[in-house]
Amino acid sequence: TLRMAPRDAPQFPEMLAMVKALRCDTKACAGVPFSKLALRPKGEGTELLALGTMGGANQTLLMGDVTEKGCTLTRAVESTTVSSALTSAAILQAERQRSSVVGGVSHLSMAKSGVVYLATCEKAIRMDHRGNFTSTKIKKTVLDVMVCPSDSRVAAVTADQSLLIIKEGEVVYEASSDNKDISNGVPPFIIQEEMERFNGMWWSPSHSLLLYERVNEELVERVLVSTRQPPMKYPLAGTKNARSTLRMIHVASTKVHDYGLRVDLHKRYTWMEYITRAGFMADGTTVWVELMDREQRRSSVVLLPLSEFEGIDRSPDTVVQEVTVAYSEKCSCWINTHNLTSSCNVPSTTWSLIHGVTDEFLTKLILITPKTTLTLTTEEYSVHKNGGVFVDSDRQLVYFFSHRKSPMEVHFCVASLLQPAQVQQLTEDEVSCRVDRSARTAAISFSSSSPCFVVWLSSLRLPPHCVVYSLSHTEEELPTASRLCQVEVPSTPSLLLTPRPDSPLTLTYYSPTSTRNHHAIVHFPAGKGPFPVIHFVYGGPGVQLVRNEWSAWTFLQKYAALGFAAVVIDGRGSDGRGKQWEGIIKNRLGEIELKDQVEGLHIISSMLSGVLDMRRVAVHGWSYGGYMSVLALARHPELYRCAVAGGTVVDWAMYDTAYTERYLGLEVPSYASSNLENVVKLLPDTPGKLMLAHGLQDENVHFRHAETLIDLLIKNGKPYNLQLFPSERHGLRAVDASSHFDASMFSFISAAFRSPPFPTSTPVEL
Repeated sequence: TLRMAPRDAPQFPEMLAMVKALRCDTKACAGVPFSKLALRPKGEGTELLALGTMGGANQTLLMGDVTEKGCTLTRAVESTTVSSALTSAAILQAERQRSSVVGGVSHLSMAKSGVVYLATCEKAIRMDHRGNFTSTKIKKTVLDVMVCPSDSRVAAVTADQSLLIIKEGEVVYEASSDNKDISNGVPPFIIQEEMERFNGMWWSPSHSLLLYERVNEELVERVLVSTRQPPMKYPLAGTKNARSTLRMIHVASTKVHDYGLRVDLHKRYTWMEYITRAGFMADGTTVWVELMDREQRRSSVVLLPLSEFEGIDRSPDTVVQEVTVAYSEKCSCWINTHNLTSSCNVPSTTWSLIHGVTDEFLTKLILITPKTTLTLTTEEYSVHKNGGVFVDSDRQLVYFFSHRKSPMEVHFCVASLLQPAQVQQLTEDEVSCRVDRSARTAAISFSSSSPCFVVWLSSLRLPPHCVVYSLSHTEEELPTASRLCQVEVPSTPSLLLTPRPDSPLTLTYYSPTSTRNHHAIVHFPAGKGPFPVIHFVYGGPGVQLVRNEWSAWTFLQKYAALGFAAVVIDGRGSDGRGKQWEGIIKNRLGEIELKDQVEGLHIISSMLSGVLDMRRVAVHGWSYGGYMSVLALARHPELYRCAVAGGTVVDWAMYDTAYTERYLGLEVPSYASSNLENVVKLLPDTPGKLMLAHGLQDENVHFRHAETLIDLLIKNGKPYNLQLFPSERHGLRAVDASSHFDASMFSFISAAFRSPPFPTSTPVEL
């Protein structure tokens, strides 16, 4: 049970104890999820594999049989037998993926045959059908492992800056360089952070061919993030990016060959800057690669025959004989990257490709062939761009995630490759599928005897639970799904799947400014209001906060438990609602987003008459939300009594290339109009109104941003409070750090609410 704080703010030690207790309560409510799911046939049935901790410190392989009575996961590898070491490379990888930092088994890869490869920081582990393990010691820090789908004796491993080929337990080849600025099989920082691609190697589905990315960072500037670590390669807006090229490894019976391209992609397509996605076509020898220009307003999906790699002769069996542009797109704002491109094998055509495209109002799936481009999904809802696609070529079906019922919910769906616009929703209404930035939170088996899929589900009222669905196929109709069982882990406390009485409200309201519906979450204490308000804000592009998911509100519990009402609003610029909704913020960051947040807060206050105390409103956010918090306090001092801004972006020229240039263009001088320097003079002159927080190890939004803002505050004679976290990065991961921040924030806000309000004044027009 969450503890209600007294109305009078406690002393700091008491506040710290309270937030630590609340953190324990919240953690107990959240459960212990497992991820990186895989399904494999086992006799006439199915077996589920996943990575999880089972309550321990180290992550390990979990396995369980799927039956109608249930699926109980147990340890397949004792966590004590794998290393718990956490390397800096693994920590940075977790930062890019926004995932938990855990020791033990970090990656799982499965071949068509069902043979599994695991990775720890120091070894690759092969598990055969009988459960026998073979380990290969790696002398470098292992980052990923990927088994060859067609030959389970072979696997590729990325370790530090090298790519290794393992065959029958032995390292038989290493792609490496003496140049520390060159890496193999690992995407550059920008591709991971801003385009959400975390792998740089791709196996052919039917041959022992491995496509991989070689990255050269020689021209990328080094930036000093912290005195505790050496300068890192970080491409500031307007400076040189890393340069990537593609290479091909052929694992022959007695030798490994490594081929470069005959003509570098940058020479062939002089406009290209980024390799955003890549893979193999269904024939297993043709490569597809998605290229994008620097400003991310132009992209092309290009097909490369195997003969484009030096040393490989042309083959009549290749589906394309020459380099072919399969699809091109141009956009006036920007083109979103996505995980919706996949090869397929449609009858009566030489090649076919599924691809995601965002129009004015939604993201849809299209089917590209040499002669036609067809829309596979309907014009009524948006496909989730990060969820990926799962292709059943035998049945000519594609599975995907979509916002079929509402922008706030994610459902698993299926469409036909042969009958476009026929779509079937497979998961129920009023629950939402979990889609993470990187971890595999869904899996599907196309087994003829027991086809099924597994997903994580939750809602604002129901905690996360992992469910296996069976699929029923007919010749005429799209498949239907029915719940087969729930997945359990014995050592994890089972959460009661009953609706929570204290779950938050979701509100949908019409905005006169945008002429569109907007969505919000409001969570407030039991009892009679009005309650002081904490307006939690992100506001930036590429993120959606208002979702019918458990994780969308668990962090809000601490606000309500301490006597505050918490409000979260998604305005224009947020993710998932098409170019018109997202693209309006182009070249004017902080303008439209702030208008929508302020308007939304007033509308919600009117809708919830007597609940929100609009005389006591604080604004708080992190990263882009920190940027928005400072803007809100400066532009609307009549509304916000104080602001708590963490990891704040201050000067867009000091942020990275891909993000800044996507939203503000290539002319660095033009960024000034969106920088916080423009509003510092408008910040309050009264102490106790602005609190800044920053991690000194932040390699994403560097501490230079905080230093710049502090210099501006001093120059303009503006007071501020400062919280520094010497060992933290962009997010506060350590329990002590996050608890200390929460206690400091609540103490600061409580003090601001006890102080006299600002005089009523006319809002500052943007």
